[in-house]
Amino acid sequence: MTSIISTYNSLYSSSSSNLSSLLSSAADSTDDDTATTTTSTTDTVTISAAALSAIDRDALGLPATGALSLSDFETAIADQEETVNTLLASAMEELGIDAGQEVSLTLASDGSIEIENTFDGSDELEEALNSNSDFTDAFTGLTANTEILNFKDYLLNKSTSLADYMDSDEKVDLLSLAAKSDLIKSAGTSLSALWSMSRSETEYTYTYEYSGSQTT
Repeated sequence: MTSIISTYNSLYSSSSSNLSSLLSSAADSTDDDTATTTTSTTDTVTISAAALSAIDRDALGLPATGALSLSDFETAIADQEETVNTLLASAMEELGIDAGQEVSLTLASDGSIEIENTFDGSDELEEALNSNSDFTDAFTGLTANTEILNFKDYLLNKSTSLADYMDSDEKVDLLSLAAKSDLIKSAGTSLSALWSMSRSETEYTYTYEYSGSQTT
């Protein structure tokens, strides 16, 4: 049987079952019109940009087609946060970890989930979370979507600074602001490129605190 290996650095191509290598793929992504997959022999498969974009969007819980609005990201975040809260609480209960224990989670550069604070059972919990594909999918989507929205706010603040540059005594790195604009333009319609830029400025840490309800 011939095996086809994708060379496209999409959000989802890094894994067939979850998004464990998502982050490293996003950092190297490009906005190609098509992507070609090849075998060790001579077989070639070309996937359209629209199909690849749909895969990326689906991986983050976003509509597969059409213009993306802020509400699309917000809806995805709400659903993913609910899944993260539920599965995290269940994993903590199974391991005998107190429900009131605060847990801070981040997405590492290799796509794995890391617990930033240390407590009894934190290592076991981290292992359990990383072995649960439903949790890793939801947490990766939550992280990416939140960072993209936070990056939007970051850019709005930078734009305001640029507009006020001539009338303000505040020290503003004008070249840095211009570079950010160029980066956004170069991202094109690539969701993975946008996420990569978002992480560079607005890396997200999720904090679970139980007090009758879960918050971030």
